[in-house]
Amino acid sequence: MRPVGQANVVAEPVLRIEDLSVCVERDGRSNLALSSVSLSISNGEIVGIVGESGCGKTMMALAIMGLMAENCRTVHGSIALQGLEITSLSARSMRSFRGRRMSMIFQEPMVALNPLMRVGRQVEEVLAIHHIGNRSERRRRVRELFAQVGLSGSGFRSRQYPHELSGGMRQRVMIAVALAAEPALLIADEPTTALDATVQAQILDLLLDIRSRLGTSILFVTHDMGVIAEVADRVVVMYAGQVVEVASVQDLFARPGHPYTAGLLGSITAASSVPEGGDLPTIAGRVPSLEEIPLGCAFAPRCAKVQAHCIDNRPQLATLETGHLAACWFPLPSVGDPRTSATSHSEGGK
Repeated sequence: MRPVGQANVVAEPVLRIEDLSVCVERDGRSNLALSSVSLSISNGEIVGIVGESGCGKTMMALAIMGLMAENCRTVHGSIALQGLEITSLSARSMRSFRGRRMSMIFQEPMVALNPLMRVGRQVEEVLAIHHIGNRSERRRRVRELFAQVGLSGSGFRSRQYPHELSGGMRQRVMIAVALAAEPALLIADEPTTALDATVQAQILDLLLDIRSRLGTSILFVTHDMGVIAEVADRVVVMYAGQVVEVASVQDLFARPGHPYTAGLLGSITAASSVPEGGDLPTIAGRVPSLEEIPLGCAFAPRCAKVQAHCIDNRPQLATLETGHLAACWFPLPSVGDPRTSATSHSEGGK
């Protein structure tokens, strides 16, 4: 019970993104890769970012980390980490943030890890960059981290090179690197890609344990709705660089509001009932390239419910139910219609 006289305090989100737009310059042309993206992550929350390849998931992760390619730039918008605006920070200041306040688990550990350095040294390097402990303390910390991420024989493993480890072991090393300085925000970009089902389950359990033990906030990027169901508290669905739906994981799976979300869910829930030799369920068409994104609803060319109004008018995120937003002129009827019962929002977590 709140003590008498104590004011209500709303905790600052660990991460808040508001109206973020990023463009890619290519062949003398500039195209939006992210368009007015907004979301927030609370302390200890796991937010899943889901969508097909090319929907802007990894671009958003790289924008947060300040690791975009040279031909990418932020057009407008805000990224605040623990209340501090980071889009205006210098490259030197961003280096001090990465690893210390936020870290990223990359898709391909064999590419992300240095093949010429022992894996223990690569974890120790993070601690040295951020001036954490002396050499003896850092080596002890490496052994502790390897034990925490489930690498048995941590002393022996720390002396191995990446090529001497299995794919699951390399991913655990990547998680140890990301956790070395105990960041407040962990971005996991497709961390279970190319892993078999057993190892995938172990990595997901590990991330849930990290959240439970350390209170770490996690932004989990994936194309796999099944993985989202396992780990996420809240889900942000992206399509063609835009956020098209935001909801708790329970609401999203029970009552998807956007036709694209329903298509993603249908592709996995119906797959088990396909007869041998039959066609797997799919969403017709493909994600448009940056040069092909329509002026109206980006999903209109693939949508079975498209109407004339969708072609030239881009929908904005609007409330369907409390905490459930969708950017659709004609949302699925199981949720409601934002045109008559909604207030438009730009913030995905409220």
